Amino acid sequence: MIPQNQNSIVIQPGSMPLPMQSVKMSDKKYFRKKFPPLAMKWLAFLQLAMGAVAILTQIIMLATTNRFYHYAENGTGIWTGLPFVATGIVGLVGAHQPSKCT
Repeated sequence: MIPQNQNSIVIQPGSMPLPMQSVKMSDKKYFRKKFPPLAMKWLAFLQLAMGAVAILTQIIMLATTNRFYHYAENGTGIWTGLPFVATGIVGLVGAHQPSKCT
């Protein structure tokens, strides 16, 4: 038999120790700790900015380049920038109105 004191943890075969929370946090505090609103806002803003940069550079390429450059013709910056802008908007909304559904 293994000697036990209060500081040792005996792990049974086939089990995994899980940390126990001694103090129960409210849901609002828990979500604020796990998902800080300021960090969420900044990341969403950066995503919006990168999407806008992709769209704007594509528009500038379309307006200024010769038609011999095929990258400017297919609108890659526009159709790849739109999902970035959409997810940035969703991130900003999620930062302002967190949900308990996740």
